[in-house]
Amino acid sequence: MNNNRKCAFTIIEILVAMAISSIIILIFNQFLIVGFKSTTFNIEQEEAISEARNGLDIITKEIRGANSSDNGSYTISETSTSTFVFYNDINKDGKREKIRYYLDGYNLKKAITPPGVNNNYDGTSTVSVLSKYINNRGVPVFKYYDSSNLETSSIDRIKLISITLYVNVTPQRAPDDYILETSVTFRNLINL
Repeated sequence: MNNNRKCAFTIIEILVAMAISSIIILIFNQFLIVGFKSTTFNIEQEEAISEARNGLDIITKEIRGANSSDNGSYTISETSTSTFVFYNDINKDGKREKIRYYLDGYNLKKAITPPGVNNNYDGTSTVSVLSKYINNRGVPVFKYYDSSNLETSSIDRIKLISITLYVNVTPQRAPDDYILETSVTFRNLINL
């Protein structure tokens, strides 16, 4: 007697094996997707924070060197909670440019206007983005203080500026905003 029995899987065993394999693949896939999103978000958030820090460093350095304009106007030209305008010779050419920092949507921008031929600052401004993903949502970017550290709106009394940036690449989901703050005094206005 010759026993020719072949070992094979039944259809039910194959279907069960395929179902288990599919579930394992789906779970593994979800881990990959979540991990990729998390890594991407962390990289973007770190880049945004680094960019905002660099922007604050530039702002701090330029505000410290503020001075009156080439036409004799006061050092500070305009203030609001989202805009600050002043004069400084940032390119060291002997002429003071008009510098405007302002929040435009989710971007903190810088506009530089040269004095022009008649020192009237009516020329074309060069605009650059200092920081992206700024999400202040009603929180003032700029606050102004007098020599007694009291908040002021009077341009000629400002001695210190507080700058606050809320950085968040994806404000609609966690984690919350990363807050950067600094304060800047004017070197050329301290004794006034």
